[in-house]
Amino acid sequence: MSQKKNWRRAGALIGGAALLAGCAAPVYTVDDGSPVDERLLAAIRIYGKGEQAIRPAIVRSAALKDPDCDTQYDLPFAVAFSYDLPKEKRIAWARGLAVDERLSVIAADPESGLSVGDKLEELDGYNRRNTAKMALELQQLRNRGKPFEVKLADGKTITVKPVKVCRGYTTIAQPEAVETLQDYHWEKSVHPLSLFAADLNADEALWITLWTQGLSEETGARMKTYVYGSRLLKTGLTVASLASGVGAVSSAANQAAAAAGATAGRAASQAALEAAGKKLAEQAADRMRQSLIETVQKAVKAQAQELALDAIKAASVFRDSLSGVSWIASTGFDLADKWALERMTKLDADPLASFSLHAKLAQASLTQNSFVFDEARLKQMTELAAAKGIGEQADMVLAGLDPKDPVAVERFRSERQKLLALARAIPVKTLSAGDTTYHGAFEHDVLTGKVSGNGKVSWANGDAYEGELVQGVRAGRGRMVWANGQSYDGLWQNDMPNGAGNLSFANGDAYEGEVAAGVPHGKGRMRFAGGNRYEGDFDAGLPHGTGQFTWANGDRYEGQWQRNLHHGDGRFFWSSGDVWEGVFAEGRQTEQGVLKRRETMQASQAEVSVTASADKAGQLNQASDEKK
Repeated sequence: MSQKKNWRRAGALIGGAALLAGCAAPVYTVDDGSPVDERLLAAIRIYGKGEQAIRPAIVRSAALKDPDCDTQYDLPFAVAFSYDLPKEKRIAWARGLAVDERLSVIAADPESGLSVGDKLEELDGYNRRNTAKMALELQQLRNRGKPFEVKLADGKTITVKPVKVCRGYTTIAQPEAVETLQDYHWEKSVHPLSLFAADLNADEALWITLWTQGLSEETGARMKTYVYGSRLLKTGLTVASLASGVGAVSSAANQAAAAAGATAGRAASQAALEAAGKKLAEQAADRMRQSLIETVQKAVKAQAQELALDAIKAASVFRDSLSGVSWIASTGFDLADKWALERMTKLDADPLASFSLHAKLAQASLTQNSFVFDEARLKQMTELAAAKGIGEQADMVLAGLDPKDPVAVERFRSERQKLLALARAIPVKTLSAGDTTYHGAFEHDVLTGKVSGNGKVSWANGDAYEGELVQGVRAGRGRMVWANGQSYDGLWQNDMPNGAGNLSFANGDAYEGEVAAGVPHGKGRMRFAGGNRYEGDFDAGLPHGTGQFTWANGDRYEGQWQRNLHHGDGRFFWSSGDVWEGVFAEGRQTEQGVLKRRETMQASQAEVSVTASADKAGQLNQASDEKK
């Protein structure tokens, strides 16, 4: 009798499943008007708005066809589903974005053939009865990059074409995440939901997309170096670190930044304006004169925007709040800025979008993201804009003015002329001492015989320095050009290059990164005149620690270094596709390693012993000798 009851119970379950999957229309969640969490509902709508801005931007970025970037495939639409969620949350998704248990389109490029609200009924053999598997299959189809068909609930069949873009998925934190949750990785960046609370125009969305790709392209090797060096992984890639950027430190810093932004306001801007005016009356000359003008202009802009200066400060606090791979990525935010700005021009997009997005976010106090510039990034971007002939327009956008409004342009130019007139009134001094000439805002201390101030210093042998001096010693920020053609632009301490800076060598080599005692030391990137490049750790001018060296012919080594030699765990990639992975010693591979041939990896991923590949071993050692 018991067995019969169990059989009937199983039959009832099968019958229920058949009802859902059979001819009768299945029942999906609809908005029945019941109460929901209003904060979750608002977040869901912001999430949808963000995806609706980003998807067309992703498609636009595909037009780059950039030959210099690593590539991946992405979809021209985004989906969501409420399968397996509690009823209240299902109702919220239905009310916010018309999402139910099926794969529901929440954003789509106009040319994709899909529309917001479409339901995916069938996908490559999977149907709505298994939403989770459909979602996984959709990801696989995306990665394959080939067109595929999708059947919709209304009976239509659409052919979807994945787009080929530069590496670095642009993703948005889920609605139920912390408002400021974000993370940065070479495979994808997760941007905070709050970023999309602002109303983005198409070019601002494109800026976000290109910037994300640029971050992956420009700092991917740096992030990998950190991960490998920290031994979080030894081979392959992982996205496990995508949750590493939001700890207690991040939360505390975010709260501090928000408090700073809330307490300053117009009074702080007014104080900054007055202080800048007093400073302007005291200092002088040449390049310093222009620097002071920019200082006053920044304060004027802050007055117009009320919280602009506080936003810039908060941006610095925000970057310091990141941790793990995200913090490493933040050291290349400026590189992503440059990369994206160049591509905006190539796509005929508005290059001022980065400035308008910065101003828009700053005015709304939405500073906990990577698109509000800190002071250093803002300086770089305004200099790049000036080089492109759009410096005035950028300044106007930052000041909250419309560069296309003739009245606003005239008013802005009038204010700038007043500042220039004030600057021209500053006296210029020229001092001479032996074979050294000082020109600028310098003062001679009669007690110590030392010179302090800011301006240009030139020597009889042809060397020249422009920047700050404290008691005759180069300190702070400055640029030095030696007579032999070598130069350094960056931070100085105790008369030596020390801190972040750029070194250009007479032979054509160039370095950017951390410097100590005048040589690369810490994390940085070296580009050699012959086309080779290295990115990673330096010690006393030499690769030491973990890093990646890429030869001009496409060969590449990733791993550990010791005094300019491969030493420790590493991988060598030939441009042919073959890979050797194992332990190196003093620039050469040891017996502790394996060679993976390209054709073997494509067929079965089998490993081939390195001892049976003497020809490749010889090539690898020869490449190491050539590097030295």
